[in-house]
Amino acid sequence: MDFLTYYKDEEQHPRLVEARAWYKENVLSQVLPAWHGEMTLAGGALRSFFTGTKVRDFDLYVSEDMLKVIKTNPTSVFQGRYSYQWRKLAESQFSYVFRLVVYGTEDQEIQDITFNIIKGGTFDPEQIMDGYDLTVCMCAITNDRIVYHPDYFLDLTAKTLRVHSLEDPIGILWRIQRYNGMGYKIGKQDLWRVVEAVHELDKLPKLYTPEETSMEEETTMTLEQIFRSS
Repeated sequence: MDFLTYYKDEEQHPRLVEARAWYKENVLSQVLPAWHGEMTLAGGALRSFFTGTKVRDFDLYVSEDMLKVIKTNPTSVFQGRYSYQWRKLAESQFSYVFRLVVYGTEDQEIQDITFNIIKGGTFDPEQIMDGYDLTVCMCAITNDRIVYHPDYFLDLTAKTLRVHSLEDPIGILWRIQRYNGMGYKIGKQDLWRVVEAVHELDKLPKLYTPEETSMEEETTMTLEQIFRSS
């Protein structure tokens, strides 16, 4: 896949310049006071920035060494007039989730942010995005460059869902439903590609919504059983 790449010293569209300033203010200035190393922001936070909607959380990709630093980092760091306090919220085999609260003078809360540290050890933006399933997620920013899918801004503007990877067709179905609630639509051809990918599965390994992560037992059903019961 040939992604478009703009380095910070290159001439680029004003919106990309704004995105870099936003990343520096909301990620680098918050995270780097305590951690030093390469990291990549990708996914929904950038989509929210470019569409002017509220950012729910930040998905950060870091190296394994940096993840170890993050997990052993002091829970409170002071720098200048600010205090940075971290609190672990959850951890799974896929991510490490924590909340960062920034305090100013007189213990006034300035910012409250949730970060998802995605496990896997890679912070290469091209490799990260190539694993994404929908083009409206395929934008990433690092300390020195912005990388995105050639159709990224076109699909964001048109609120169109186009499938890039079918590695997780069940996950795509959940995301299509969520994006549909935000006004995004998927074309018949792409939807049919997802349906065909689901039909090719021998079984559905887990049937639950993303919110139901506390289920104690896995539920497995064959496609034949599902369609028979519907």
